[in-house]
Amino acid sequence: MSEHLSDDASEWLNAKMALLEKGKEKDLFFSFSSAPRMVGKKTLTISAEQTKVLKMLGTGIEWQHLTVDTISRWLMLVSYPSHDESHYHAVLSKLFSTADMEEQIALYKALPLLPHPHKFRFQATEGIRSNIKGVFEAVALDNPFPQQQMDESAWNQLVLKAFFIGSPLYRIKGLDERANSALARMLVDFAHERWAAGRSVNPELWRLVGPFLDLKVFEDLYKLYHSHNSDDRIAAALACAQSTLPEARQLLEKDMKLCDAIERGKLNWDIFSRQLYAEEFEELQP
Repeated sequence: MSEHLSDDASEWLNAKMALLEKGKEKDLFFSFSSAPRMVGKKTLTISAEQTKVLKMLGTGIEWQHLTVDTISRWLMLVSYPSHDESHYHAVLSKLFSTADMEEQIALYKALPLLPHPHKFRFQATEGIRSNIKGVFEAVALDNPFPQQQMDESAWNQLVLKAFFIGSPLYRIKGLDERANSALARMLVDFAHERWAAGRSVNPELWRLVGPFLDLKVFEDLYKLYHSHNSDDRIAAALACAQSTLPEARQLLEKDMKLCDAIERGKLNWDIFSRQLYAEEFEELQP
């Protein structure tokens, strides 16, 4: 971290971290709000070797593209005494409730690092209810906290809201591991509502339906597979590949080139989803 800060900024941050160890609430609030002005907002440049070391910490956090003020704020949060679980949670709850948008984003991204994570489930649930896309995505995307701490109901609401506001689904940690039949039913209903209103459906939706495919829902995938939209056809094929239904396998094998790409790992949901969000991946052809 120090190589990303000026000498003055580094000195200021070290002094604040030492001060916060004394456990005075006002010092945390003042330091937290002052961080961008004192250390700047430079984006961290992390080498491949550093990324490996950070991943060994086991937090599940994506460290790329973070800014120095965000990391500085995280260091403050873990410097503040946390041995008294109730007091620590009370202080941070107050910080959550008074934070501006950028401060909330830093707080929600910090959830995987906070001591006593079970105490912050309510804050995470509040975050996914936010009408501010940046705040919602601070909880939902590239953040392992929901996967680790949210119950099924809250998890399902997070995923459904991601569809509503157009967040990239593949960046939700634990997406496949926490797929469940209740969510699959909700998403199929959501798809039917959009079709009935003459609106399109994000092809990523079928990633969470494929493992729970039945003959009734298979009819939807059959229609998608024969769509003129290439994204819909690829999504239908990927969903069929997740299913044990014989009918799904038969449908997938109607295009052996596509089937072979999936079986050899040259096409999967993550690759497909990155293309959907215009990232730099080679164009896929069904």
